[in-house]
Amino acid sequence: MRPMIHAKSKEIVIGGSLLVLAGIGIWAATHQPKTDLRAERRLVKTTMDAAASEIDLNPKDITVEELMAMHLPADLGGRRGSFERYTFRVHGRLESIELKKDGDFYMVIRGEKGGHTVVEVPDPSICKGSPLEGQIAATRKELEEKYHPTPEKKTVDETVTVTGVGFYGWGKSGKSGSNGSTGARLMPGTGVKFGN
Repeated sequence: MRPMIHAKSKEIVIGGSLLVLAGIGIWAATHQPKTDLRAERRLVKTTMDAAASEIDLNPKDITVEELMAMHLPADLGGRRGSFERYTFRVHGRLESIELKKDGDFYMVIRGEKGGHTVVEVPDPSICKGSPLEGQIAATRKELEEKYHPTPEKKTVDETVTVTGVGFYGWGKSGKSGSNGSTGARLMPGTGVKFGN
């Protein structure tokens, strides 16, 4: 003789199963791996992202101190706000230059009031197809010929005017050139002029 199954029991079993499945769905959605922000930001800083074509190539003058006063957006991912869609021109003293492990030329620029910002020029070989590939390659060549950057930081102390695209990096308080917590800098560097 088969046991009788009441309709209410079926409802409880089905309802309970749906709750379990819903719970699994919520858990899966909240435990998905996060987008690799560093990889996404790398595309932005090498102008290899889809929004790079929106960059205004007419440089606006900006001071080191104005860069330092910028506020880091709440979230970093793709190209952010108007700052990362403009090129800027900053004038100051090039304090140092070095070749970073990721292939960037990393320059620390000091402003008139003693503040610091960073300009980075990536390896042109990873910017193939970028709308700014030509400017990046030309800037890189000029810096290579003048300073021959190596992994050892080279002290320079020379007046420069550098052009580049606005970029929000991850600032590290206390590190020279980091802008405290804002990380606002120029990346990629797209032009350099030596002297006044």
